Formats: sequence, C-alpha cells, structure tokens
Amino acid sequence: MGDFEDDLDEVDQSTITAYLNDPPALHIRRTLDQYSYHMLRCTARWDQDQVVSRWARRWARRERVHIHNILMVDQLWLWMHSLGQSPAQASTQASSKYRPEYVITAFPERTEADYLNRGCSEDIKSQVLASNKRLREPICTMRDLGTRILFTCFNVFDRFQDRETLQFFHMFEDSVRTIDDNESSLFGEFQSHSTALHELGMKSRNFGQRKRMLMEQLLDIREETRSLVEIKDIRDEIHIILSVFHSQLSVLDRLVGEESNKNTNLGPFAISNAVERLIQNNITDFTKLDNQAELIQDKLNTLLDLKQKASNAWEARSARECALEAAKQGNTMMVFTVVTIIFLPLSFMASFFALNITAFPQDEKSGESSWPLGLLSAYLFGIAIAISVPLIIIAMNVQHFSNLWQRIRNDYFILLQMTIIQYLPGFRPESPGFKKLEERRDAYLNEQEELENDQGLHPEKA
Repeated sequence: MGDFEDDLDEVDQSTITAYLNDPPALHIRRTLDQYSYHMLRCTARWDQDQVVSRWARRWARRERVHIHNILMVDQLWLWMHSLGQSPAQASTQASSKYRPEYVITAFPERTEADYLNRGCSEDIKSQVLASNKRLREPICTMRDLGTRILFTCFNVFDRFQDRETLQFFHMFEDSVRTIDDNESSLFGEFQSHSTALHELGMKSRNFGQRKRMLMEQLLDIREETRSLVEIKDIRDEIHIILSVFHSQLSVLDRLVGEESNKNTNLGPFAISNAVERLIQNNITDFTKLDNQAELIQDKLNTLLDLKQKASNAWEARSARECALEAAKQGNTMMVFTVVTIIFLPLSFMASFFALNITAFPQDEKSGESSWPLGLLSAYLFGIAIAISVPLIIIAMNVQHFSNLWQRIRNDYFILLQMTIIQYLPGFRPESPGFKKLEERRDAYLNEQEELENDQGLHPEKA
C-alpha cells in the first residue's frame, strides 16, 4: 500500500494485512469517489481533484502551505451494552444498585496529517470528551456518551470550526461562489466583446487584425468549459455527501426503532434528537447549495449557448460578406469581359487589314496596303460592333440564354422531332422512340414547373 501504509501504526497495519481480503472483507476508509464509484478499479485522478483539494491549493498559495485535508468516508462501529440492567434502570441517571455500562467504538485514525495535527486538531476521543457548547448536557449515562460520539462523528461539516482548513462546508460554499463570480465576469466580457465587434467600423485602423482578435475572444469557450466541468464536479461531490447523510439518517432511524421496541417505557431513543437535527441540517444546507450550483450550471450552459448562437450569426454574416465580395469581383470581371469583347475584334480586324493582300488597296510607290480612313473605319468598327454587341448581350445574360437553350433543346426541338416522326412512314405515336421523346419532354416541363413553384411563380397554363 506504499506511503499510506507507512502512516499507519502497527495495530492498523496488522489488521489490514490480516482481514483486508478475507470474507467478509475489511472496509477500510475510502475517499468520496471510492465510496460512490466502488466498481472502478482506480479513482486516483478524482481523489486528487476534490473540491476540498482545489480550494486548499488556492488557500495554500496564500498561506504557503503544501499539505491539506481531503474528505474521507469512514465507518463507525458502536456497541452499547449494560450488564444486568433492566430498561427502567437504564433510563435513570442514578440507580439504586450500580450496574456497569459499556460503550465500545471502532473507527480509523487520521493519516498523513501530521502537520495539521500539531496543535491544530484533536483525535475523535478528545473531541468527544471535550466540552461542547452545542451539547450542554453532561455525560451521565451510556446513551449520553453514545449521543456525544455520534454527534462528534457526524459533525464534520460544523461551521464553527476554529481551523479554516477544517471548515469543509465553507470550502464548498466558497468554490460555488467563485464559479458564480467567474460566470458573471465571463458574461460581461462576452457582452463587451460583442458590442465592440458590432461597433467596429471597416475604416478603423487595423480593421482585419482587430476583428480577428475580437472574434477569437468572443468565441473562446475554454474558461466557460472549465467552469462548467468544475461546477459539475462540485455537484457530483454534493450528491455523494447527501447520499452519506441519507445513509446516516437511515441507520439512525433503524436504531431508534429497535430501541423503542426494546424499551417501550423510554419513548424515542435518547440519541435521536440532537443527532437527527444535525443530519437534517446538513441535508438542508447541502441541498440549498446544490440548488445554487444547479442555477450556476444553467447560467454557464446559457452562456455557451449564446456563444454558439453568436458564432452561427457571425458565420452567416461572414458568408454574406464573402458573397457580396464575390459579387463585386464578378462585376469587375464583367467589365474586363466587356472590354475584351470590344477590343478583341478591333485588334483582330486591324491586324487583318494591315496584311499585304493584293485585293486590298495598295500604295503605288511602296506597294503596301493603303486604306482610305473612312473606308477602313467603316469596315473596322462595323465588323467589331456586329461581333461585340451580340457577345456583350450574351455575356450579360448568360443564365437567361442558358435557360433558353435548355428549353429549345428539351422542349421545342423534341416537339419538332415528334412532329416529324408522326409524318414519317412506319413510325407511330406508340413506337418506343416516340414515347422516349415524350417522356423526356414531360420530365423537363415538370422540372421547370417545380422550379417556378419554389420561386413563388405561378404562370398561367396555356
């Protein structure tokens, strides 16, 4: 067992060695996760990351201390026996004849806490026998001692502990409050980053870099995820602690019932009142704390949901901006296309008329082509305009002409083929070729009708 075994005395080591694996197995002390998730082979990772451990690490950085407590689930074995006493004698503090009463307890000692034990805390025996302001009654009977033992063992979450390192309920409260404050800060940062991003103008200095930085800060969910994981761990430990409290209450109820059946003259078992109130108060406190932690968990989920929605909104906005930018680039390309369509025929015709062709007008002295300006301009610009204008019209209405060509090819041309087939000898409307053309035309017309309906167009059918 390593270091854990080194911190035990000889009696405890011998007990564990002798009875740990014997039926019934010895139940040694367990951490919260070992108690709740007993089916797991190892819970070391969770044991080192308890709420108490995280709080203690923050406290240790301030106090410069590196040793701290963790929460354990121990078993208390308690036997109360009176030799030769009747129930009536057991109910009185002083009987006519003394009868010995025995209270036998068994519980594990604290381990690996030498630093904290030195003048900081006492063992359970000393705490039981010490004066307790919350239990003013003196120990006069066996049941008084039993009540004091149970109250001391169940009072681990006492808010009035002198040592800060033993105020476990305060550690849970402080951890929940810290996450709540962190959630409020994260929500404020989200709001400020969102506002700054909306107010960022395109003419701002370093617009692209500033926008990218704000987007990264706005959509960063690392802190929210860390806080969400931590609050879920806190709630998990609270639920484990509540299950321990309910187990304590169940055992106490059975004990009271058994004692009431044995001693009908005593009424409720004397142990029940103070101890039951203590357990019920612990259940109430941790239930309220769990409700508060649940609200914080819901707020963190809401913040993550808002960031996801903001991410979707900004992605849609970026897509729209990219579409607008693509449209601008398309317009620019259209300008270059029109210019190319205009000047390409001009340059081609100019090069063509510059060739030395015998049919062209020639200069008598040089023998080279020599065109009159008016005639050359008429040919050059006339041919260029005749070529450029139709091409420009087609370029600016590509989709329209594409749809027109599809209609001609899949409607009018097929209709023409079907009309011709009807007049050819040997072909009938029932022939496979005719039916295939008819099905192709019907499919095209149905597709166009569905497209028009999707676009909200409802043309009248001829």
